[in-house]
Amino acid sequence: MNALQDIHVVDFSKVLAGPLCAQCLGDLGADVIKVEPVEHGDDSRRMPPFRNGEDTIYLSTNRRLKTRNTLTQRNTHPWRLKSTSAQT
Repeated sequence: MNALQDIHVVDFSKVLAGPLCAQCLGDLGADVIKVEPVEHGDDSRRMPPFRNGEDTIYLSTNRRLKTRNTLTQRNTHPWRLKSTSAQT
């Protein structure tokens, strides 16, 4: 059993420190959904170094997170995605 197994987190953070904290919560078992700006995603997606076209900083600090595509959710505000069940 993971320490945060029944915890749901909606993560609005970006770049390095916030996603790293969310990653730690995910490592401890929390269900983490990352909400990114629709226009361009997290700023760290465009920071070098790149490997095979992928940003290694973004990939290394956002593992264990689920990113929600709000473009397919018309009339849905990102902060309402799990507002009824999210604890943090």
